[in-house]
Amino acid sequence: DKKDATYKLALFRALAEIAQSSYNLARYAPGSRVLIPIEAIAEKWLQYYWPLLDHDTFIPQKQGETVQCSKPIVFRRDMAALIRNWKGQGGLRAFLAASRSGALSPATAALLDRLMSNLKQTIWTMPVRHAGGGKGNSILQYDQGEKAVVMSAGMWRELSLTGSWIQDATVLRWAELTARLSKDRIKPSTVIDCLLSGAEPDRDAQVAKAFYRSLADKHCTWTDQPIRDRFDVDHVIPFVLWRNNDLWNLLPVVSSVNNQKRDKLPTQRALRWGKERI
Repeated sequence: DKKDATYKLALFRALAEIAQSSYNLARYAPGSRVLIPIEAIAEKWLQYYWPLLDHDTFIPQKQGETVQCSKPIVFRRDMAALIRNWKGQGGLRAFLAASRSGALSPATAALLDRLMSNLKQTIWTMPVRHAGGGKGNSILQYDQGEKAVVMSAGMWRELSLTGSWIQDATVLRWAELTARLSKDRIKPSTVIDCLLSGAEPDRDAQVAKAFYRSLADKHCTWTDQPIRDRFDVDHVIPFVLWRNNDLWNLLPVVSSVNNQKRDKLPTQRALRWGKERI
């Protein structure tokens, strides 16, 4: 597709990431269709665009966008205001933590509502409507009643299977397009740094570890060795593969075993042998 803004790349990066890590958000509908809440896509966009808009140098995200232009990207003003509010207060990570815990001030909550409304409006009127060439060729639709982006089940399966590669490809293309939009004043490497500096979940297993520590009797998931004082919490599906800190993905193991497993997946045999402990 022809692109004079980064919207399509942001959309497909978000869809691929949701397919990989939040697949439970998908709802299957008659006619082999899948619906993805536009709210979830807008939340991803907030995280993607925040570091770009927070950069010391102005980074354009559409053709002809400059510091003083009359028609910047629709959500730039509100997102910039939100960014200013969190300068010196922990930035994006701190904002997301406050938002998810309901700790935003009324004024900030109102600003966030307006920003999310702008993001959702932009998503469905621009990249969703025009993906594939638009008009009768669009590969996506928008269900206004369900407030969801609609695609074929086959396309959703492809996103689920190849989402990791799609995410990497869209980041690279996004960086290249931004360099072109800036007439090569912004290097692709600068954009990549921004796009990869979002609020990724930390490799945090402390809640799970505290729970397992409270158990009087525990054994290593993969070897059945008794666990006494020292132990590790293993990400069954490695964190580097799927950044998932859900409790079901965190199991107690002997430290030496965790060092051996590192970023490997457990075999089917290991899962079956450890079934009762799991």
